[in-house]
Amino acid sequence: MGVLVRKIEPTSDVSNVLKEGGVIVSFDGVHVGSEGTVPFRSSERIAFRYLISQKFTGDIAELGIIRAGEFLKVQAVLKPRVHLVPFHIEGGQPSYLIVAGLVFTPLSEPLIEGECEIP
Repeated sequence: MGVLVRKIEPTSDVSNVLKEGGVIVSFDGVHVGSEGTVPFRSSERIAFRYLISQKFTGDIAELGIIRAGEFLKVQAVLKPRVHLVPFHIEGGQPSYLIVAGLVFTPLSEPLIEGECEIP
């Protein structure tokens, strides 16, 4: 019963609490099923991210996890995901494009002068 943790975002606050290969078996005392669902209403089930959506930034969640065959209760502060590269700037598109690790920027005179030797 529970869900397997396959990957942890390195910039996430839970990276110091959860580890790959661990199993989340409860969220705030609510048991998580093997299909990743929790009880909802009288006889229904819903994805356990529903419980996460009921929290606010900065709230603390208690997770029941199994790691290396041992049951642990840990606490995690819920914070929004931190993007290493901003995906928007004040609602507009960024002035660069990243494709396959290459960064494309608009060509400008200062860039040309800094990168090229012009006689």
